[in-house]
Amino acid sequence: MRKVLAVRSVSLTLAATLGLGGLILPSLTMPAAHATNKAGELIKYLNPVPEKKHYLNEGQDRLIKTRKFKSVAVDGAQPVFNKEIGLFAAIPTEKIGETALIDSILAKPNISGISVTIPWKVLEPKEDEFNWQPLDALLKQLEPSGKSLILRVSTCGLDTVPAGYVAPPAAASSDEDKKVEEKKPEETKAEDKKDGDKKDAEAKAEAPKKPAPNLESDTPAWVYAGDVKYMEYPGKDGKQHLMPIFWDTAYLAKWSNFITELGEKYDKHPGIHSIGITGGGVAGGTLVVPDMTGTKVNYDALSKTLTTDHKMSQRQLVEHWKYVADLFPKAFTTARLNFDVSAPTNGRAGQDTLDEITDYLIYRYGQRVYLTRQGVNDGKHGFDNYRVIIKFHPDTFTGYQLTDKVDAEGFEKIAKNAPVDGISFVELPSSTVEKATTDEVLNKSLDELRSKLGYQIVSQKITFDEKLKPGAKLKASFSFVNLGAATPLKPHREFDKDIASSYKIQMEFRDEAGKTIAASWHTPTPPTNQWQAGKPIAWEEELKMPPLKPGKYSVYVSLIDIDTSRKIQMLNGIAGKPVPESAIAAGALQITE
Repeated sequence: MRKVLAVRSVSLTLAATLGLGGLILPSLTMPAAHATNKAGELIKYLNPVPEKKHYLNEGQDRLIKTRKFKSVAVDGAQPVFNKEIGLFAAIPTEKIGETALIDSILAKPNISGISVTIPWKVLEPKEDEFNWQPLDALLKQLEPSGKSLILRVSTCGLDTVPAGYVAPPAAASSDEDKKVEEKKPEETKAEDKKDGDKKDAEAKAEAPKKPAPNLESDTPAWVYAGDVKYMEYPGKDGKQHLMPIFWDTAYLAKWSNFITELGEKYDKHPGIHSIGITGGGVAGGTLVVPDMTGTKVNYDALSKTLTTDHKMSQRQLVEHWKYVADLFPKAFTTARLNFDVSAPTNGRAGQDTLDEITDYLIYRYGQRVYLTRQGVNDGKHGFDNYRVIIKFHPDTFTGYQLTDKVDAEGFEKIAKNAPVDGISFVELPSSTVEKATTDEVLNKSLDELRSKLGYQIVSQKITFDEKLKPGAKLKASFSFVNLGAATPLKPHREFDKDIASSYKIQMEFRDEAGKTIAASWHTPTPPTNQWQAGKPIAWEEELKMPPLKPGKYSVYVSLIDIDTSRKIQMLNGIAGKPVPESAIAAGALQITE
């Protein structure tokens, strides 16, 4: 059901936040008390877009130059499957209905799921009328494999729809237009007399024109029928397309209503990996200038139009993205979110804007938001494009989104860069996944990339007292190794923020029939969010035992999220070839009389 209150309040909130008609009054939320910033970072956070001097962030420069990934090898180790990590095949929008293609991709053991971008107009073809069928079908197709979906919704720049989709006829006029048409002649005459013949030139200049009915857009046609401001741009097909002005309050009211409905429908769905945060970025991303031609002349012309006619500024973009950033966590209290790390505009100013937006997101929401470096075309590793994910990978999971321009050499370099950047997941074109079936070199590069993504935990040794008296503490020792680029980050909710914390070690005691009788839990030392590759992970513990009757028990060890009862997949390397398990048989315990 539509949230009427949200619709009525959004314009007032945005008018203040975006400074419409007067001074900009940003609603700045300071980082949580536990988030520690260096002085330079805090100054930049409060004043992120300097007019004359550029913030170079030399500390992060040094971090990129000095950080190294300490690779560790375990004979026979294979990548494990966990929801947050792995390779995801990006399905082209026009092919999301091709079940045979998707089934063949999901059948590949090195693929953890799929990612799709769907135009808004497909999901809400008419106001308050939702078409969830494409999403429901994809999620149902994922169920048997247990794999997951990365979802983005586009409002411009995608310029394509799923095969077989037919757009509904555009509305002839908005509700307000209909009210005017339905007025009695005497009412209209009275209003004309009251208003007089004087025209407000400024209001007329700013009032949006009705778009030509033959122009395409990822945004539904009914959105443009109201007071939403828009701009035309040349698409990849050479035709003119429409995009809404993303900071327009009339547009954002409609967009926020859609996000609320999307959250009510899919927030707790187990098949969701993450939902892309966007308020109108190109193709569901962050870039706000829809340069589909890739030419400087076209980009400059569109940027000038946005700046001159629609008052685009870096401060406007920062406040717009902060507003949008707050929409998604309210709509999705359970599902993870995903923010594409690309500057909204070209140049130094755009990078500074990106810094403030990502600072706001992660300092406020923490591990609720994943970060993705979008549009990776090759193996080159620059400073600006990657410093954000390097900065925040200790706080949340980070990823790459590769394009079809990456060649074999590029994949080889990316496989080396990903562990250094702490990458946990990678989206790659479905065509690349299919090509790897017959391309041995490419397949090897993908396997190398997959083997280091996220956390890859191997149990090496677990020991404990074999005999114990009732009520006594159990002396135990543990030894693990992490082969992956990231640490196991367990989200812990504090107010609106998920803090990256530690999973617990569960010791499960089963009787001779295999039935679980009791369990004990403790936080490992060091905690799992500090389990870095190349560093020893070993500790000893005296564990308080649950009540157990005398007898023999089998002991199983797991990494577990106590809040959700989810067990992390690990490799059991205690004896023989490492095999993936969620509960590792560690030996037997005898409770004596």
